[in-house]
Amino acid sequence: MFFVSIADQIRVNDFTGDTKLVQHVIDSAISLLKVHDTQAARDLLIPLQDEMDMTTQYIPRKTYPIATKEALKMLNKGNSRLVFRTLATAFIEL
Repeated sequence: MFFVSIADQIRVNDFTGDTKLVQHVIDSAISLLKVHDTQAARDLLIPLQDEMDMTTQYIPRKTYPIATKEALKMLNKGNSRLVFRTLATAFIEL
């Protein structure tokens, strides 16, 4: 089955702090872990990460022309709510 890309998203987390800040955050996280507050420790550590997340959404190639033709019919009739509903329904049914 062939797919058509319909949306791309890139999210970048780039830590720009120095070693003093890193040491302070780590010490604080360790203190929180000692009292079993894992969620608060996790919240402190997450901003230290460097990562890039890339997400692409696809729909099957067979579905794409059918959904867009139906949406175009609705758009030509001036009903933008049905356009959104038609496309959303096509994507949900994948």
